[in-house]
Amino acid sequence: MKALNNSILSLGKENEELEQKNRDQRNEMKEFTLKFKETMISINSSGDTFKEDERKENINYIELY
Repeated sequence: MKALNNSILSLGKENEELEQKNRDQRNEMKEFTLKFKETMISINSSGDTFKEDERKENINYIELY
């Protein structure tokens, strides 16, 4: 019974660690997406600045994925 309890506690701790790692990765992706939006979507392939409505459309498209 004690071994079973220890196994359950160990799995609980491992689960908490994995959940924290998952949260950290999600936060990292949110930061990356924000930086991407701030720097990349305002410039199109020819180097011209997007019009504001095009920029908003691109932001909305990115947020879908």
